[in-house]
Amino acid sequence: MSMHMVYIYRMRYPLSLIPDQDSLSMPSSLVKSALIPAQVGRTLPTYDLLGAEQADQIQLRLFNVSLGGVAAQVSTCLSQLFHSSDCELSLPPFAVAQPGLPEGERLWVQARASNLEAVQAWFAITPAHLYRMAILFFGGSLQPGAQVVVSKSPSDSELRLFLRLCRYQLENMSSALGWGDMGWELETCAPPALDDAGPLWHSEADLTLSGHHQGWNMWWRPPCVEEGESDAENKLAGKLHTSLPYTPVRLRVVLSQMQMTLAELEQLQVGEVLALDLNESAPALIGTKVCLRGRVAEQAGNLVFQINTVEEE
Repeated sequence: MSMHMVYIYRMRYPLSLIPDQDSLSMPSSLVKSALIPAQVGRTLPTYDLLGAEQADQIQLRLFNVSLGGVAAQVSTCLSQLFHSSDCELSLPPFAVAQPGLPEGERLWVQARASNLEAVQAWFAITPAHLYRMAILFFGGSLQPGAQVVVSKSPSDSELRLFLRLCRYQLENMSSALGWGDMGWELETCAPPALDDAGPLWHSEADLTLSGHHQGWNMWWRPPCVEEGESDAENKLAGKLHTSLPYTPVRLRVVLSQMQMTLAELEQLQVGEVLALDLNESAPALIGTKVCLRGRVAEQAGNLVFQINTVEEE
């Protein structure tokens, strides 16, 4: 049985097409293995090479810009609903939803457009906030700082009030987004598995009625940009073409190699000398692929690799 011993000379200075070697260095704790433990991997930097995160951020920013006047429009509708001029709705910009559901008991409503099967939005409100809104809706009053404890399920009137409020918000959002009449279908539901619904945007509304603050949460499924398979492939190919030149690679130059048996290898002792035959042309490889050929030379007291041939694919 025979084997080849390959002696590899790692270039001290990178070629122009190779990134700076300092940027390729790995922590000493990772050098011995190609496998990185999960706890270490979580701490490593991530790069948005294909621009997906940036595209999502732009989409969210444009979405919030489109909804800039929705709060005022919904406030006008709610002023008529509650027969009160002292009505103001605050709708903070949507943000990427965090995992999990809000703590505490909530009444949940889901909404879908009439021409879509998937749920587009979810609303959640505490029974206490809904009860206080119902008191004001039916002409009652609340004492400043009074704490309302609700021990029963929401009544049908309270549910209809919240469904109507959600519909106002959805219809005004649809108009602001240029969607027109979506024929929204709303219904109460059990606490949804939002973590399984894909990426969601979240906002928390705050309604001021007669000096009292009531709030609810809303989750929105981001609009999906439909595109043909060929368009998606072309877009991906373009992004890869832009990103690939910046991908780190490691170049190695093989100066010499020799052949011996395993028995001869076992007999080698410390201090023994192996004769090396330096080839006139040495290959330079990335992985197992030969990409350059050249010779070793000396320049200004440094050992350098002079390229003679560039291997074409």
